[in-house]
Amino acid sequence: MYPLQFHIIKYLLFTLINTSLFLYGCKTTFSKDQDNDIIRKIAIDKLGNAIDSHPNSTGEYILYIQKTNSLNTSNYLKLLVINVSDHRVIHEQSFNPGYAKWINDSSIEVLSVPGTIRKNENLSDYKKIINIANQKQNEH
Repeated sequence: MYPLQFHIIKYLLFTLINTSLFLYGCKTTFSKDQDNDIIRKIAIDKLGNAIDSHPNSTGEYILYIQKTNSLNTSNYLKLLVINVSDHRVIHEQSFNPGYAKWINDSSIEVLSVPGTIRKNENLSDYKKIINIANQKQNEH
């Protein structure tokens, strides 16, 4: 009788641990999906539906860039960087069409090209490096 009780207890303990791990995994996945939805909604509220998202290599920040489209009547595009952990907008700016990209875990490079490049200037004159880690967090 004793060995049978031992095996039953062992089976129940094994089942309890596996169920707990499974439920924890489901909660973590749901939480990440929910976080992504919240962050994307913040970006859409500020930039509109036509956006591209680019997380940095650590996943700590997401760079959102407004896409060029016929509904955007201004000559500027907008970008923003959101801190994933607390859903705060870290940096937001408008720029002339060009590009914005991560150059490392905490810095983005923005090329803001004016309509006409002046004589004795080249594209590198219109590049700006923004260190996101040094930005004061803005309320959203």
